[in-house]
Amino acid sequence: MTILLSRTDSIGDLILTLPMTGIIKEFLPEARIIMLTSQYAEPVAWYSRHVDTVWSWQQLLQEPDARRLALLTEAEIDWCIHVFPHRTIATQMREADIPHRVGTRSRLFHWLSCNHLPPVSRKHSSLHESQLNTQLLAPLLGKSWRSNALPLEHLAAYTGLVALQPLGDSFRARLHPAKFNLVLHPKSQGSAPEWSQESYKRLIDLLPRDQVHCVLTGTEREGEQMTELIDYALARGAESLVGETTVDELFALLAAADGIVASSTGPLHIAAALGNHALGLFTPRRPMHAGRWHPLGTHAETLTATIQCAGCAAHAQPKRSCACMDAITPEQVADRVRRWL
Repeated sequence: MTILLSRTDSIGDLILTLPMTGIIKEFLPEARIIMLTSQYAEPVAWYSRHVDTVWSWQQLLQEPDARRLALLTEAEIDWCIHVFPHRTIATQMREADIPHRVGTRSRLFHWLSCNHLPPVSRKHSSLHESQLNTQLLAPLLGKSWRSNALPLEHLAAYTGLVALQPLGDSFRARLHPAKFNLVLHPKSQGSAPEWSQESYKRLIDLLPRDQVHCVLTGTEREGEQMTELIDYALARGAESLVGETTVDELFALLAAADGIVASSTGPLHIAAALGNHALGLFTPRRPMHAGRWHPLGTHAETLTATIQCAGCAAHAQPKRSCACMDAITPEQVADRVRRWL
């Protein structure tokens, strides 16, 4: 049996979809799992031991329509589960005559493209994102699948994320061999409200420099937005790998480091799923709160502001600026990191 899971948004979303793969393999050990991802998130999907093949949707789109349809048909896919709703993908799967196509009934286009419509509603749910994802397995697993939501600690065990690529020598030299290597990932590419750069500066000052080695990460574009923070960190003995890593290299770095502090973003979820210490900083605003996006892992933690700012109360945009995030103090974060030591 071949099962395709379609999740074509960001890395963090993909990580919280991976428990579906472990559950499928537990119930259907011989199943072949294909992950359809975004091109950016594609490298991460290969690191789950439960995933057999990974396709990038952007790469498929580069194929002529007839060739793309032929590729889908030749794969002999038995089930397609649309974890992330996407009208074009749903239409393509129907045109490929995949026998079983699963999509939430809350999307009108799923009524036209899918033949299994489980009543999964995300908008007003109090469940975690990974719990909502696994509800989509009900049509596939039938009565053998429990309908109640699995606890998060159980779901974390199903992710199957493993570090397959060792960290290169040039990056390993930037870590400290005798200190706790703490990754600080200040930006989120606009996917979530961010803690202020001033707070990260204060955190660097509060952490014991003889015990903690801070490493800043982020994309090259994000680096242009935090030059002052980078200079501040470097002057205090930290390292900056901002703009220097590919997704694969960042994955290897997170596996080799000891912990991370970040907002709700992909690197936070990677580090947590690998079993490292991971502290996520969250707004209380729904649906971006920790209850929905708590990282999965045995050492995953969150901090949420105890107040809700006016922007949160009004569900204001853009996501990346949120006054309540500043209510999380550097002292609170430093205290959590000290406990890890």
